[in-house]
Amino acid sequence: MITLKNVVLRRGAKVLLDGASVTINPGEKVGLVGRNGAGKSSLFALFNGSLHEDGGEYFIPAQWRMGQVAQDMPETTQSATDFVIEGDSVLLAAQQEVAAAEASDDGTKALSREHTVLVSRSGLVTVTGGKWTTYRAMAEDVLSKCMADALLPHRPGGATLKQLLVGANAGASNPHPLSQASDLSAYGSEAAAVEALPGAGRQLAGGLTEAMVRFAVRHEYARTVEDVLARRVRLLFLDARLAGSLAAAVGAIVAEETGCDPEIAAFEALAAKYLHLPA
Repeated sequence: MITLKNVVLRRGAKVLLDGASVTINPGEKVGLVGRNGAGKSSLFALFNGSLHEDGGEYFIPAQWRMGQVAQDMPETTQSATDFVIEGDSVLLAAQQEVAAAEASDDGTKALSREHTVLVSRSGLVTVTGGKWTTYRAMAEDVLSKCMADALLPHRPGGATLKQLLVGANAGASNPHPLSQASDLSAYGSEAAAVEALPGAGRQLAGGLTEAMVRFAVRHEYARTVEDVLARRVRLLFLDARLAGSLAAAVGAIVAEETGCDPEIAAFEALAAKYLHLPA
């Protein structure tokens, strides 16, 4: 235990403690509060041995180790955040690995798309890398790591393993093949919402309707032609020539919906690259 008995502690002519007595037993948690200059830092200096009592008795077991954070940062050009993070050896090692991969221009795609879960000695959990399309697996790995490191109590995982996504039809046995262009069946339970939009009866080409483009903008955050033809209906990857020919028509709808530049020329240039095999 830590014991102070009738301790007197001075800083110059100022008396900070006068006849103070306290006993702190193992396992007890004590908070020390007081205004600036009241002697909080001086008391801890007594505990770590850099100050000695001016009177009374002070005792701390010789085998006890004391951990503390300095009140002031040393002179450095680093920011306070960088200075603190530098003390996390696990995170620092991960950052060095990323920096080495970026410097060699090799493997950075894998580093960014594959995720790693790190737990520091202080219990800080860090997730590096990953991508939106695997966020459920990332979240499960984080929880598993936290349970393995006793940060969370153990419990069965996989609560969202069979969670239906937006638009999914419960019990559907015929999912839309990724190798086929999107049509109305690909929207599942949201098909009626697509049909209710302007242009539901206007076919642009390849199964794509004007209403599907409007739905992509209004409900799927599409903002450019590439968003629609590559990321929402995948036509760029199935028929790049057809996708390129639709850029202007799709761009006009996106511009009407958003009032922003749909980047038609950029998509036409991208589609043209898909028409040629790499050298």
